[in-house]
Formats: sequence, C-alpha cells, structure tokens
Amino acid sequence: MFKKKLVAIILVISLLFFISACAENSKDYGAGYADYEDSTAHIYNDSKDYRYDEVVSEEAEADLGEQLDRKIVYNYYLELLTTDGEALMKEVVKLEGEFGAYVINSQVNMAPEPYLEGQGRITAIEYSWRIPAEQAPKFVQALKELAEPNSISVERSDRTDLYKDQERRLEIKRQAEDRLLELLEEAENIEDILTIEERLTILRAEIEEIESNLKSIDKDVQESEIHAFVRVVKPQAISESQRTTSLGDRIKDYAAISVNGLKIGLEGILYFLIVAGPWLILLAIIVIILMLLIRRSRRKRGGRKSQDSILQEPLQVPQNNYEKKE
Repeated sequence: MFKKKLVAIILVISLLFFISACAENSKDYGAGYADYEDSTAHIYNDSKDYRYDEVVSEEAEADLGEQLDRKIVYNYYLELLTTDGEALMKEVVKLEGEFGAYVINSQVNMAPEPYLEGQGRITAIEYSWRIPAEQAPKFVQALKELAEPNSISVERSDRTDLYKDQERRLEIKRQAEDRLLELLEEAENIEDILTIEERLTILRAEIEEIESNLKSIDKDVQESEIHAFVRVVKPQAISESQRTTSLGDRIKDYAAISVNGLKIGLEGILYFLIVAGPWLILLAIIVIILMLLIRRSRRKRGGRKSQDSILQEPLQVPQNNYEKKE
C-alpha cells in the first residue's frame, strides 16, 4: 500500500511539471505551428475600435483630400500569405526606401527547424510602419502585389473636433498669458511679481502641453500607420486558399505538423528532465522520509492499542478441582 501511494505521488508531481513545461513550450513555438488555413485569427488586440469592414480601395486614397479641411487619420491593417519569408523581407526593405516608410516595430517568428517540408525556419513576420499619408495606399497596393492578401482593412479616425477644441484652449491660455505679462509690467512690489511669475510658469507649461497635443495630431494626420502580419505557408497553400482541399491532402499536412510537434514535445520532455531532475530527486527523498515517518507513527499507535486491549481483558481464574468433586 505504501509503495502504491508513493508511486502515485511521484507520478502526479511529474505530470504537473510536464504540463507546465509543455505550456511554456507551446507559447514559444505555437506561432510557427498554426494552421495556415485559419484565416479568422487576428493579432491586433488593442483597445481601439477598428473598423475592419471598411476595405482599402481607391476611395480611401481620394478621401485623403479631406485632410486639407479636416484632421483625419488613416491606419491600415493587412494579413498576407507568402511562401518565402526571407525573400519577402528583402523586397520590403526596397519598398520602404521607395515610399519613404520607416519601421516602428518588427518581429520575426522562427521555428527551431523547418516545420513543413521545403520551407525555412521563418513562420511569421509582423511589421508596423509609419509612412506619409499620401503614400500609404500605394504602399498597401505594393504589399498586395508582393504577397497574397488574406485580409485588408482600414481605420478612419476623424480628430477634427478634438483639434479645434485644443486650438480654442490654446487661444484662451495665450490671452491669459498676455494679461499676466501686462500685470507683471505694472507690478510694483516683489510679492506681486513673484505671484505673477509663478502663475506664468504654470500657464506656460499648460500651453506647451496643448501645443504638443496639436503637433501629435498633425503628425498622425500627415503620417499613416500600416500594420502587417505575414504568414509563411506551403507553396500550394496560396493557390489552395480559395478552394477546399481534399481529405488526403489535409491528412498529409496535419500528419507532418503532428510529427514535428511530437519531436519538439519529446525534446521539451528531455530538457525538462535535465533541468528539473535534481529537484524531482530531492522531492522524492522528502516524500519517502515523510511516508516512512507516517508509517512508523502508525505502527507505534497500533502497538499501543494492542497492549491496551490485552490489559483491559478480564482475567479468567481456573476453578478448583476440589470444588468440582464436591
């Protein structure tokens, strides 16, 4: 009974460590083994309300003329498919120079080895650019020609009201600054001068903050943001993305992914055993000591109970033989 409990405890502990290791491993390599046919997943998790139903078109480029009178910000979101991540990255560098785009964020997801036959280690690429607003639609079109578009959307944010409100506040603050400067010239005692200068310092800080907000809005209007998520897929995946694949092809694809996933899982288990092995041995020794102490304590209690039961039994005195004869 003791051995069964000990084995069960060790197995439970090992299972918990294994689950945690696999969970951590899936975070690192999960992006590389996503199903290339899942076109509904999106990586942009932000608090903004993106309008994904508004598709990039020629109308978006024409609407840029509205920015002459209104403060409208355009941001673009693309999901693309490619068969060669390294070649795409080289072409993107050329497009950046051609259209004046600069990278504000980029990330390359790589598997430890090719996760599908005939492919490199790159599984996905994430880009974020800022680009002159008038060049943004052309840059998006060039990206569409460079890789197969899976989804394209645009966010149109009108910040005209916010801009005008900031301008009104700035005008009021500057009028107050002019009035304080006049009072400063008329002030005669040191106390009034210090009070006015303190108020001027606070007011000028508020003016600088409003001016900074206005510059930020102007920059967002003049430069659009483009966010692209590029997935590296099998060469035939792009042509097959618009039609239903056969059952045999699906089984073959999933089998390849499963085999490579199993290989990585076994490597993770081996790594876990190497790293956590000493701790598991130490934990097993502690569990064995505790179980031995518990077993010893139970034996002592059992011995005491048997002695007490013997002492509590009534003594049986044998009858005298003489009494039997009478």
